[in-house]
Amino acid sequence: MEISKVSLDSISANLQNGVVLTSSELNDFLVKDLTNTIQYQDKFVCADYAERLASNAREQKYQMGVLYLWGFYTETHKPWSHALNQIVTTEGLVVIEPQNDMWWYANQHEIRVGEDFLFWYFDPPCNVRIERIESFSLP
Repeated sequence: MEISKVSLDSISANLQNGVVLTSSELNDFLVKDLTNTIQYQDKFVCADYAERLASNAREQKYQMGVLYLWGFYTETHKPWSHALNQIVTTEGLVVIEPQNDMWWYANQHEIRVGEDFLFWYFDPPCNVRIERIESFSLP
């Protein structure tokens, strides 16, 4: 399963509700939203960032989903998990890192089950093998 297939429900919901942002409008929303300024800690982790950003987007009537990813580090084989956001823009499906507001078009850097994915924006970057993806929309 790849992110573009996981996200079909999100795309459909956005198009039906007529809430499709341009990438510029997405940038404006992310600049105003302060989720990324919250300090990462044991009590506030990646899933909390993704759920908070999606909730804040929902308050603005934007249909943003949450992606939960599981796998392992390719170098050490230690378990790995992460949460991201996704939203449809007029230019296409976008994936967002809610901890720093970095985003990319899903078709530029596809996240697929059974394949490696380089999180190039982590410090240091890390390569993981994706084993499972789940996509959710908040009510």
